[in-house]
Amino acid sequence: MLTPRQQRGLAALIEAPTIQQAAARSGISHQCLRRWLANDREFIEEYRKAMNGLVGDAADSLRKNMSVAIQVMADIMNDQTASPQTRLNAADAVLRNALKFTEMQDILQRLAQVEERIYSNDD
Repeated sequence: MLTPRQQRGLAALIEAPTIQQAAARSGISHQCLRRWLANDREFIEEYRKAMNGLVGDAADSLRKNMSVAIQVMADIMNDQTASPQTRLNAADAVLRNALKFTEMQDILQRLAQVEERIYSNDD
């Protein structure tokens, strides 16, 4: 269980854009926050959970609008009255983003497998 001081540091790290700003906001030294992030397994895990929550919330928000964005790009891509360059840009955006999304899913899946192996070997 994190100490109240560590909880304060964690909250500051989540809210602040830099470790220096988190240190200033929390009243905990920059070095101490870095040490916790490098060496304190429980702190690292809580930090990871909190960041995953933020990233998850952002991803959910993006996912809610993804189909609309894809449809807009598809509409532009298929619009015979749009300029060829505009249609090409829309098609390129669809392809690039589809590839990035596929790669990202693959990387996240592999990372989860690696982490599972690491943590299961530590026990």
